Amino acid sequence: MEKLNYLDVTIHIESSYQNAVKWLDLEERQTVFLVDDNVFTFWSHLFENQKVILIPSGEAQKSLSFAEVIIEQLIDHGLDRHSQLVGVGGGVVCDLTGFIASVFMRGIRFTLVPTTLLSMTDAAIGGKNGVNTQQYKNMIGLINQPWMILCATSFLSTLPKDELINGLAESIKHACIQSAALFNFIEANLTKILSLEEEVIGELIQKSANIKCEIVEKDPTEKHLRKTLNYGHTFGHAIEKAYKIPHGKAISLGMIIANSIACQRNQLTQQTSDKVCNLLSAAGLPVDISVIDMEKLTRYVKKDKKKKGDTLDMIFIEEIGKISINSVSFEELLALEKEVI
Repeated sequence: MEKLNYLDVTIHIESSYQNAVKWLDLEERQTVFLVDDNVFTFWSHLFENQKVILIPSGEAQKSLSFAEVIIEQLIDHGLDRHSQLVGVGGGVVCDLTGFIASVFMRGIRFTLVPTTLLSMTDAAIGGKNGVNTQQYKNMIGLINQPWMILCATSFLSTLPKDELINGLAESIKHACIQSAALFNFIEANLTKILSLEEEVIGELIQKSANIKCEIVEKDPTEKHLRKTLNYGHTFGHAIEKAYKIPHGKAISLGMIIANSIACQRNQLTQQTSDKVCNLLSAAGLPVDISVIDMEKLTRYVKKDKKKKGDTLDMIFIEEIGKISINSVSFEELLALEKEVI
């Protein structure tokens, strides 16, 4: 279907895994597949005669202790520095696969096969690999690019609709930070996207993933431009942790909070803020921040990786497709929060 490139990474977007798997170098390298157990339930036939380690679904697996368990199994399988890992699953499996491959024997090749909309358009792209501590997301990790990313849209057919909606949040984020055209595309085709019409869902993945590819290409180590991908994530990660809700839904609420603060700072019009809110709501994503305990969230935010002393880098949209990076003090943030909620 489509092929994208960033840095030295190639992304193949195909309609089926059978079309995508031809790009893997299975004959030349010993390969172990790390596969989400929910994915394996529906698609076990795709991995016949392959070495497979099942990864239980859920964020709890993103830990150093679980990574060590997997590494011990790789040793038992006899992998060496010329072997490769293939991670098949959503964002958790992609993060975990990249982290393990990057530290096992000081680094082996890995390929990602994202199976959710969120991972196809965002989580699998960019080379951020990490695990969580008990309290905070992705505090242990590194940036290391995969050899290849294989997106097969057929995997989305067994994805629960709630997870499809969850993933759409990142595509809306991409539209907000860089592309009014993508925003309009999602608005116009929302029903077709949620119905998984093949041509439309393929176009959505291509357009959304391409935005992240372009940003990572220009700023692979997040010195400046790549920070814009954190729109909605400053409070979104805190919401995800504090309220135990899926990533995309937390990011939706994080975007609402960021827009509300931007409006209070006169950096965003209420009309544009409402436009974003309406699309998120139409997609089935949460937008009500009245139940959020902002003081509780701020305690989490103070541990955010984007914190610099007493200030925090926050991403605001100024209009659809135009973004700014702002240094906001925690003192100012607490004052603004009282006006937002």
